[in-house]
Amino acid sequence: MQNIATDKSLNLHIQFRHMEPSAAIKQLIQEYAAKLPRFGAESGLCTVVIDETHHWNKGGIYHVSARLKVPRKKLLISTIQQESTQLDHLHSAIRLAFEDIERQLKKQKSKRRRYTAEQLTA
Repeated sequence: MQNIATDKSLNLHIQFRHMEPSAAIKQLIQEYAAKLPRFGAESGLCTVVIDETHHWNKGGIYHVSARLKVPRKKLLISTIQQESTQLDHLHSAIRLAFEDIERQLKKQKSKRRRYTAEQLTA
């Protein structure tokens, strides 16, 4: 597992299982993780696990799991599975996992805004 510090102290851990680590994949994950502070994840721990399993008739199956733990918030989890040996499918699985995390962060931020607005009007 590799620890990478991104902007604003968001710790990023990247782990490869059943496959060789790739500098290009690490760079791609770092780029997506660098966008998370815009959605309210200024600090915390982001763990990304990329697992390649082999199925006898489907070839490689990529599982991308992204977990984001931010102080005072719930643990946000996204797991995406792509059934292909092509790296393009792995890239899209990583993109989808981070889009799911961003969607969850936006939803939490919207709930917080709505809750504080209700408190102010009460």
